Amino acid sequence: MDQSRQARRRSFRNTCSRQEGLDDLVLARRNHFKFVRGELEGLGHDARRLHLAETRDAWGGLLIEARSLDFERLVLATGAGSHLFDRPGAAEHACLLEDVADAEAFHRRLAALFLSSAYDGRRLLRIAIVGAGRPGSNSPQSFSRDMRSCRRRSTRRNGFTLGVTVAEAAPRILGGLPETGADKAGQALRARGVRTLGPI
Repeated sequence: MDQSRQARRRSFRNTCSRQEGLDDLVLARRNHFKFVRGELEGLGHDARRLHLAETRDAWGGLLIEARSLDFERLVLATGAGSHLFDRPGAAEHACLLEDVADAEAFHRRLAALFLSSAYDGRRLLRIAIVGAGRPGSNSPQSFSRDMRSCRRRSTRRNGFTLGVTVAEAAPRILGGLPETGADKAGQALRARGVRTLGPI
């Protein structure tokens, strides 16, 4: 890969990381697209027209009337959702990461677990990550960084061991990446003491 292409990729990754959690209108202005708020209510494929439902506030007041938008090409990018598959205990104990609010809530919960693990008798915290895509594979590094930060603010007597297991149903982690890149990522995880399981 030539240096200019590598530089473009680094720039794209840096831009994405800086933009996480920004308002949609800010993202649109920065990335040269028009953002229209609305819930899809109907799709007129033959007429190439989207029908958006009205938007109301928390008190029922009308903010934006129902309207239609014409299009030439349509991409339905609805995102992905987490499925617990009716696993016993998953709904009570699992933390789902689907948006910024979920991530912030999980970080608060993780900080509380770090604190309790530093003072309980076991001095051990085990975390299981289900799914080894990019978020699942990057999380152990973030956990280790947060734990080191926690240790710097506490005494040596309050240290604890962090055990992380990543489980993936696919034959390998990071299935969307080339196999060589996924192998290197797996080696990096194991070097940090992260246990990988799969297929589950």
